[in-house]
Amino acid sequence: MISEQQFYKVQAILDGRNVSKIPLAKRDKLKADFPLRRMITCSNCGAGLAASWSKGKKGRKYGYYRCSEKCVTASIKAEKVEGNVVFLLKSISPKEQCLNLFINSLTKTYMERLNRLNKVKSSADEEIERLKELRKTLVEKNLDGVYSDEIFKEQNSILEEKMLSAQIAKDDSVIEKYDIDAITSFIKTRLADLGETYKRSNLSQIKVLLGSVFPSGLAMDTMGTPKYKINSIYQSIFDENDGGIPPGGSGGIRTHETLTSRDLANRCHSH
Repeated sequence: MISEQQFYKVQAILDGRNVSKIPLAKRDKLKADFPLRRMITCSNCGAGLAASWSKGKKGRKYGYYRCSEKCVTASIKAEKVEGNVVFLLKSISPKEQCLNLFINSLTKTYMERLNRLNKVKSSADEEIERLKELRKTLVEKNLDGVYSDEIFKEQNSILEEKMLSAQIAKDDSVIEKYDIDAITSFIKTRLADLGETYKRSNLSQIKVLLGSVFPSGLAMDTMGTPKYKINSIYQSIFDENDGGIPPGGSGGIRTHETLTSRDLANRCHSH
């Protein structure tokens, strides 16, 4: 079985990201009260959002996010920022049909690759055994005086190089032994509702989740409207439902530059 942390790490590595340096996330400035601090940027200047508490009437405290560079003076209520992020994640969670198609495709690709690598391994094993027999014959002929020591050393060196090449090919054919059923089960559970996954995640998992779904970052304006671009891996899951052609275009990655709360609501309800 694989853990949630392992899954996120594998995904980060596949995306070409350093798992210890998720974009826009500063480990030492995150607090449980404001999990999105520095993870979300100001859509106006690109600086990470800062966060703080403010006292209202009767001493009640209210949390707010604001631009850390103060390029805009308006603040956004923390509950609105965090609520919109959950809303957004729920809205881009793939439909069950898309998810099943993606998992079937993933499983098929995994098995095809595994079969290819098993063939490479089998071929390498056969080559190594063949070379061992040749070396055995070479030793016998050297002992019988058929081959001089000089010829023996020369031919043995050639065989050793070939055996090393075959062994490297065999080693390269080893696939990471993750349980594909455990992986697909995890995907079904976590990707079916990204909003719930966010709410169940701790700070480090939130960093990896947002960095994974939005590799270019997630920005927000003072109205709480998010601006983002979905990771191509997640995009491919959505595209399983429409033959890979994003709405309104002939191909490529679907980019959502601005999405209002109404748009989010409509998309969520469609699921």
